[in-house]
Amino acid sequence: MCGGISVYTALRTAGLRVGDWVVISGAGGGLGHLGVQYAKALGARVVAVDAGVKEALCRELGADDFVDFAAFASKSYGQCMSWLGFRGTVACLGIPDKEGALLPSIGDMVTFEHRIIATKTGNRLEAKQCLELAAQGRVKTRYTLRRMESLTNIFEDLESGKIQGRVVLDLRGD
Repeated sequence: MCGGISVYTALRTAGLRVGDWVVISGAGGGLGHLGVQYAKALGARVVAVDAGVKEALCRELGADDFVDFAAFASKSYGQCMSWLGFRGTVACLGIPDKEGALLPSIGDMVTFEHRIIATKTGNRLEAKQCLELAAQGRVKTRYTLRRMESLTNIFEDLESGKIQGRVVLDLRGD
């Protein structure tokens, strides 16, 4: 639930309004797949950015458009400022490596009135709102149940971008 609240809070803090366009990088992943659904539930139009193998999932979740991130590699934070329209906002949620650092042009930020915000997680009210959206069936966590013994493979799949949604570890014995 924490991941969902974090994504929801980032969208709300960004000032998302009905009809706004939202670009969600990593849209088929653990946080991103929730972000697509929350953005749609809030009335936004969504461009999902992820590996091509996740396009079907992103569209099923409601994405209006899809961009295969192979063209952007892992530098989405560094490139995201160029994706903004006038008075656009970048909501930083994930922590990128050094290669993906966000280095905006102050001149462009002033000229186009861009904003950069950062959020970590939400509050009690936002948690309640997330639960209400889930209870209404408007947001559903996509997950795969995997056994603890496959933890090494899970990390390999995560690193290679094969995981869609979240992974839940089954800690039960046989």
